[in-house]
Amino acid sequence: METPGYLDKIRASFPSKTEAEVELLCASSRTLQLKTGLSAHDHRRRGMERLFPARVWHDWRDQRVRSVQECIETRTQELAWMGASSSCKTGDLADMMLTLWWTKPEMTTIYIASPYERATEEGVWAETITQFESAKAANPSLPGRHRLSDNSIILFDRNPRSIIKVATVDKIGKLVGKKSRDHSQGMLIIAVDELPGFEESAAQKFLTVTKNLWSVPNVLILTTGNFAWVVDGFGTFCDPDEQDIPGGYDGFDADTHFRWRTKRGGLVLRFDGMQSPNVKAGRDIYPFVTTNAYVTKMAAQPGGLTSPDAMRFVRSAPVTSLNDFTVTNGDRIRAGGCLEAFVWTSDAIVLFVFIDPGFGGDDCVLQKFKMGWMPLKEGGKRQVVALWEEPYVIPIKLGRKDAEGVPIPVDDQIVDGAKEHCRAFGIPESHVGYDGSMRASIVQKFASRWGLRVQAIDSRGSPTDRRCAAGESATWKDRVDRLLSVMWFATASLIDSFQLKNLQASPKGVEQLKARQWMHTGKNKKKVQTKSEYMEQMRKQGKSARSPGEADAIVGGVEMARRLGLSMEGVAVNGGAATLLAEMLRERELKKTRATVPGLREREELPWGRLHAMSHQSFSGQETRHALPAGRLHRR
Repeated sequence: METPGYLDKIRASFPSKTEAEVELLCASSRTLQLKTGLSAHDHRRRGMERLFPARVWHDWRDQRVRSVQECIETRTQELAWMGASSSCKTGDLADMMLTLWWTKPEMTTIYIASPYERATEEGVWAETITQFESAKAANPSLPGRHRLSDNSIILFDRNPRSIIKVATVDKIGKLVGKKSRDHSQGMLIIAVDELPGFEESAAQKFLTVTKNLWSVPNVLILTTGNFAWVVDGFGTFCDPDEQDIPGGYDGFDADTHFRWRTKRGGLVLRFDGMQSPNVKAGRDIYPFVTTNAYVTKMAAQPGGLTSPDAMRFVRSAPVTSLNDFTVTNGDRIRAGGCLEAFVWTSDAIVLFVFIDPGFGGDDCVLQKFKMGWMPLKEGGKRQVVALWEEPYVIPIKLGRKDAEGVPIPVDDQIVDGAKEHCRAFGIPESHVGYDGSMRASIVQKFASRWGLRVQAIDSRGSPTDRRCAAGESATWKDRVDRLLSVMWFATASLIDSFQLKNLQASPKGVEQLKARQWMHTGKNKKKVQTKSEYMEQMRKQGKSARSPGEADAIVGGVEMARRLGLSMEGVAVNGGAATLLAEMLRERELKKTRATVPGLREREELPWGRLHAMSHQSFSGQETRHALPAGRLHRR
């Protein structure tokens, strides 16, 4: 790399500094910038090019680096990079942390947090260490060393201000609060990668901690992530100021809003996959940035580029329509033939029951089911589950007494009422299931007053190890947060595969199925609303805020059917769409994508695990080679 003339002159005054360090020094000194005639951003970029020569500069990287300088100059304390998958947010975050630290290491404190359990082995910290070691290998005189004992990069052992360190979000406030950490000179930087991946409690702690840091001089809080949900930690952090986006998220337009100020006084840059350097060029120039092939692949999925997953991982944009986050909807229920007449084959029919015991005065709902086989017009048969009659509400009366005048507890009434009803219809106790998650007393009563063969299902328990779909290695534990979510998404899948019938027997259940929502939670998993969240949502919409007991009885019945031998034809982790709808949506979205991105064509997608850092020679017509030392993989 050619050495500009001004570097030799400035290095005469700083002989111990490398060329990269001199460029960073110029980036922080207005006096030196007047002498060189270059801006702070120009110097920072030149310094980074010397520190990380394997990194390829494209428009998105330049925008991110420029945004940091903007925040420093305007004293903006919060910055968010919201971007599509494979938009290199993590790599650029690692480079920026090291760059800011090497600018003035003796006066700079950086804390890095990520949602990963093994935060020191993956994510932004692993990327930071790789880049630190790479830069040191090329520039041995760079200051600092990696201290393995506490996962930190330090300048001197006894300088508590000069450090880059992994820290959990709840501990950052305590570390910053120590009297020895005066940040009136230098900088305090909090870097949080993949904020949407944090559990809700950790995200809320982060929001609280960062508010407390606003009083700290020279603080910069930098976060990254794919947009997940308007009310999660990242959504709150990025909530638009209405002067920039009138109406906030309700006024958001994915095609026009790419940067805005937040209600918290921060700055957000959004990197839409439909605006990636590759898509804008009409060909895949950079295989490590959102590619045309990836966009095409997502467009071909159910819901296309308007589905919640595509809006998150391609467009990184808020989905403000609540209907896009319902587990199923009326169109899917109708398309899945759930309300149509059907007949059974002569095969044996399995009878079973699921009970939602209710809690805090809610109705105790008992739903009866039949499971058997239905003949197909084209020949063969399909295993189906059907509601058998309307849901039965077990009568409960407070203050009820037995023949001797002794009060009968509510749990006893529930168990005895369910037992009597099932025996009247010839349903064996081994074919009876109930939700035992709300209180331990109901589990004890079912066991003591009915029998141990009645199945208690803990909807708040861990997801099952069942595979999400035939031929997939992923299990439900990889995709959702708890068993309740498994039950709801499995029900949506059963609807999509034409295997759930006679839903018209439970009109309230159908309405509840159509309204129950899901959201993204930690580590890109999906979470179905709790009952209380559902009821609060209904209340805000001015609707009846009653417990969704009828729908919970239906999804519990689907779980019982699976335990009794139901073979599911397909599992749609996203709630999916029925086959008929999927084909229609796929065609519509492919046409829309081709119209939006001229020249878009199918290409081989870069496999996960290819190196992020590509040499400059990779794009000059020569043979592609990977230049990142130590083989650090680019994580999407």
